[in-house]
Amino acid sequence: MPTRVVAVIGAIVIIAGLGAWLVAGRRHQATPRPASGPAAATATVKINADGFTPERVAIKQGQAVRWNNADTVAHLVASDPHPSHTDYPGFESQIIPAGGTYLFSFNRVGTWGYHDHLNPSLTGTVVAR
Repeated sequence: MPTRVVAVIGAIVIIAGLGAWLVAGRRHQATPRPASGPAAATATVKINADGFTPERVAIKQGQAVRWNNADTVAHLVASDPHPSHTDYPGFESQIIPAGGTYLFSFNRVGTWGYHDHLNPSLTGTVVAR
């Protein structure tokens, strides 16, 4: 009998944890930012199942790149390296749902590699001069 009680309690804990994880994930979805002033996108990257198009964009320091999710699944754009995202701190979207966008201004000069955190084989580069 005690084994059965432990199994039921374990199942309840697992289900509650899964529910909390799903609810937390919904709170972290990307929301579109208005494109105005210096943060207006000067380059646009399309995200789909095959990756980022174009894979490399060049902008001036202070300009922004907009990622448009044209895929049917969510993506998460983040600075290299995976999974720490430390090359450009702050360059990490929240979950970008299908049809959603993410806008980021590059205030530092450099060549910045990025990837899809949910599918790290999808990669791209932003060159800020």
